[in-house]
Amino acid sequence: MAFSGKKLTVIAVTALVFAVLLSALLPCAASGVSYAEPVGAADATTAGIYGGLDTDALWYFAQEELNLAEIRGYVADSILPVLRANAVEPVVIAVVDTGLDRGNSVFDGVLLRAENGEYLGYNSYYDAEGESSLASDITDESEGKHGTAVASIIALLIRETGLSDYIKIYPVKASYPKAAEDTSADITVNSFSRDNIRLGIANAISENIDADVINLSLCSKSGTGASWRNDAELQAVIAQAAQTATVVAAAGNETTSSDTSFFYPAAYDNVVGVMAQGRSGYHSSTNYGAAYDIFAPGEDILATTTNGEYNTSADGTSMAAPFVSFAAALFRLSLTAEDLASDFEMPRNSVITRMVTRLAENDATVTARDGKEYKKLDILKLISEDIHDIDYGWMDVTAMEITAARNGKTVKSGAEIGLQTLRETGEGRSYLEFSVSLYPTGDTDPTLPDNVTWTLVEYEQDEDGNEEEASSTPLGTGGSIGKLFDKEGLFGVRATLTVGEGASAKTFEEEFRISVGAQTFRGSDAFIVEESYLSSDAYVRGTGGNITRDIVLYGESKTMTFAVTTLEDVAYESVNWYVNGEIAATGDRFTFTPSGTPGRDFDITARVTLEDGRTVFVQNTLTVHYESLAAHPLFAILWTALGVGAIVGAVLLVRHHKKKKDGSNGSANGSAMAAEDGQAAASSPIRKK
Repeated sequence: MAFSGKKLTVIAVTALVFAVLLSALLPCAASGVSYAEPVGAADATTAGIYGGLDTDALWYFAQEELNLAEIRGYVADSILPVLRANAVEPVVIAVVDTGLDRGNSVFDGVLLRAENGEYLGYNSYYDAEGESSLASDITDESEGKHGTAVASIIALLIRETGLSDYIKIYPVKASYPKAAEDTSADITVNSFSRDNIRLGIANAISENIDADVINLSLCSKSGTGASWRNDAELQAVIAQAAQTATVVAAAGNETTSSDTSFFYPAAYDNVVGVMAQGRSGYHSSTNYGAAYDIFAPGEDILATTTNGEYNTSADGTSMAAPFVSFAAALFRLSLTAEDLASDFEMPRNSVITRMVTRLAENDATVTARDGKEYKKLDILKLISEDIHDIDYGWMDVTAMEITAARNGKTVKSGAEIGLQTLRETGEGRSYLEFSVSLYPTGDTDPTLPDNVTWTLVEYEQDEDGNEEEASSTPLGTGGSIGKLFDKEGLFGVRATLTVGEGASAKTFEEEFRISVGAQTFRGSDAFIVEESYLSSDAYVRGTGGNITRDIVLYGESKTMTFAVTTLEDVAYESVNWYVNGEIAATGDRFTFTPSGTPGRDFDITARVTLEDGRTVFVQNTLTVHYESLAAHPLFAILWTALGVGAIVGAVLLVRHHKKKKDGSNGSANGSAMAAEDGQAAASSPIRKK
């Protein structure tokens, strides 16, 4: 069947309109995370069998322990009906570990998926290395499949309670891959770096994932506590995560009290530290103490590891942490169900986390090695107790802390920085951003930081070397403030906050010390640039851009003025300029005019004589390529245009001449034909007519 051009156009337009309408009705793939499994499809009220092992036979699911049978019944009767009657997005548990084995059937239906049905996951190691093609590789290469075992405990709990549609696992691989293993540097497939953990947590709380619970079944090694304790960047990310998620971490397995050593991240503020419970009391290897929060089953745990095999030999705090993570996720679902079924108000995240760990009256406990009692995980009580009595009130401020950052990197109080008001990369600028944190984190009135006042204090030393306050300058108010230090000296940035009124008023004051030293001029860091570059954002604020090392100068009598970068905060006597190795000028600026015939190159550099008499050469030479005006790219375009125009004109002229010639011949032929027609017309009536 053939269509005319006009009909084809009508059909194409109709198809296009249909496609636009269809795309408008479909959900946008970039709008967030979706969950591929149909809502309400999963159901479970009886014990499952995994690898021939019955969950009802496990010691920690017995009535006197977690009482899984009662948990199933409560979920089926009180939580699932409400969730199924409403459009409820699943709670997401991010498992930051060694990855997992996606092919294991225990994960069917419980892993987080994108709208297109693809499994979601993140590899922080490869992402940090810039290998974006491998940033979603979560293959578990660890010995014993540690991450797979940890995630399988959560998966089993999800399946046993019939919540496959409402709790999802998001795997984050933060361990070293096999390709990076180096046993001589203590790097193995079972080890993690703090940077990779930090990136993994940051990814889990990103907008696209927005995890509600973060499970960290990992722990610092003995003797590394100081480096973890001083890792401000990791703690900042965890504090940020704790604003919206419950962060759970294993306390470690070194039979050590927190009175002796802290193990991180479990000992951090804003983290639920989990100790391991055994069949009869505490597990023999668990770390313990007031730095941690709760005991959970950590002996003879059913898990799946290599080749999908199940066994009950998983032990330790790594296996205890997933029970608490599941409990936190289930608790959120119970609160959601209560919120949907009544006028109950969903509490803020810090309240939710605190309820998971608080030791209330009549709560079950575990007596640790130190003889003290600690809370024992009780999931059933957590989800079934009367939550209408939750205290939503803001807590009193107990402490205030100042943190500082320089280009996103944490700066410690008492640090020394070099004076640098400008910098082409932004990294060297002596500009710091200060902010305050109020404790307890997440439980203080969020409007209080608006009342913080900031003051810059400058100190001087007397003859005996004692510091005394020389001046103070108000900087402003609010939860954060920025300051560009433009002179040398010893400074303090002071934050003051008064809470309450009258006799009950309480004032908090903290000061962040910073020493600003003289900038050292280094020839390897300096560049020869056009003068205008020194006032660009790329230089002043370090917003990006590359410094050119080659410049082309077209035409005679053209000039350019050059300057040296990083000199503005350095005490110097003079700057000598050299062209092709010969002295050409002296001064902080150099106006260059090329000489000779075009086609030459000129290498320009400078030597800086500092105030202390030292001389430093600028090592980054600038090359000026001197070319004639005719060699300018615009002239090439012009010559091309003129050439094309000439060719087109010649073609038109030839065609015109030919047409004119054909017209002359046509006139002669026409006359002859007319004569013949005239003769024929006399004898032909048709021709005449």
